[in-house]
Amino acid sequence: MAEQDEAAFAAASDNGHQSGLTAQEYAAIQLKVPNSGTEWLDEMIEQSLRNDFAGQALANMASFHAGDAFDPKNVSKAAYQYADAMLQARSESDG
Repeated sequence: MAEQDEAAFAAASDNGHQSGLTAQEYAAIQLKVPNSGTEWLDEMIEQSLRNDFAGQALANMASFHAGDAFDPKNVSKAAYQYADAMLQARSESDG
């Protein structure tokens, strides 16, 4: 690990400990990896990932729809379907 990376990790770890989090919990939050060892926290991280994926999908889909063809309700549902598919693929690949 590079010296700069070690310093960043140390600072992050200290910040996590100051907030009462374990290093694993803090890293899971920062990296958005639902592997904190705390079930409720992992569920929150998973929901955050789902929202992030849906937002990215929605932004992309909205850029291709114009005028009357853009139905926000249908596009929003589709965005979450894409997000759910991303999360499923992620869990199947351990990624």
